[in-house]
Amino acid sequence: MNLEHIVRKPTGPAKPTPVLFLHGAWHGAWCYELWLDDFAAHGYEAHAMSLPGHGKSPRTKPINLYGVDDYTRALEHIVDQIAPKPFVVAHSMGGAVLQELLKYRRDLPGAVLLASVPIFGALPFFLRYARSYPLTYAWAMMTLDFRRMLGTPELVERFLVSQDAAYTAEHLCAHLCKESLRIGLELALTWRGDPRRVHTPLLVVAAEKDAIFLIHEAQQTADAYGAELLLIPDQGHNLMIERDWRHTAARLRAWIERIERRREDQA
Repeated sequence: MNLEHIVRKPTGPAKPTPVLFLHGAWHGAWCYELWLDDFAAHGYEAHAMSLPGHGKSPRTKPINLYGVDDYTRALEHIVDQIAPKPFVVAHSMGGAVLQELLKYRRDLPGAVLLASVPIFGALPFFLRYARSYPLTYAWAMMTLDFRRMLGTPELVERFLVSQDAAYTAEHLCAHLCKESLRIGLELALTWRGDPRRVHTPLLVVAAEKDAIFLIHEAQQTADAYGAELLLIPDQGHNLMIERDWRHTAARLRAWIERIERRREDQA
């Protein structure tokens, strides 16, 4: 499987466990450039991947035919290339992919759901979007092109970033790619997380001004998994490039370090 896989080696004393970043819908590994450098500067071997048809990863079939299972296999493929097994941080749609992997993989040291698809799927978001932008949503569905849902800088600023983010809405809009219709339908209609099968330490991170997945949905996800909820105030959906991206990265590292100490105590 020929997937884009970016690696930043740690500078200074190295931490014991790597970190792998997985992007969400329409994005690629490129959206983690700031965090890759920041985590490496704090001693982590930092990895970022692009799912098939995203970033610099090729696709082997039309993008609209990729589903949760395809993306989960891609994530597992990269996880298995990293030793020791990494902490995985997954954003938005990637959070559903990570939840799927955690249903049967118990060898990850910890996982972070970053502004993630909630445990019950993405239907509430699609309904909210359709009510607010009925013509845009109808056009996206009729043309089988979910990219149209974020087709302008104005829509990108509404749903992904604030005005003072590290990347402008115009820059971000120009870098977004097409997303799979199949995975959108699966996440809206059939996919669900299963906390009975997940035994990995988990952190759920919510953005206060997230217009895609709301705080109470993140709280429901955290409650279902028995996980800690970390609320990042005054930030939008794309926490890795929002104004306070350094603060959010530091909060994630603090949680990772707590999990590492717990593992050492139990060893």
